[in-house]
Amino acid sequence: MHITFGLGAGLSMNEVSEEETIREIISTLRAKGPLTTRELEEELRGKGHRCPDGAVRFFNKLRIRGVISGKVSFEKRGWIWWVES
Repeated sequence: MHITFGLGAGLSMNEVSEEETIREIISTLRAKGPLTTRELEEELRGKGHRCPDGAVRFFNKLRIRGVISGKVSFEKRGWIWWVES
């Protein structure tokens, strides 16, 4: 399975394997600690990825599978994501 991170219709896109994407997310969260959805998307973007609107859905699937942890933060006004030690 491949996850496509792109700029939108008609623009150039990078197709990255799901495993590579998951490794990058885990690596980023280990290095930076807990991040909001927006912060995590920005980190991935800074590494050449463009996240679609479905990023929250993808992160949540990883949470359900136990790959990452997440919860709603009223203080941060959104989801916070992290990896367990």
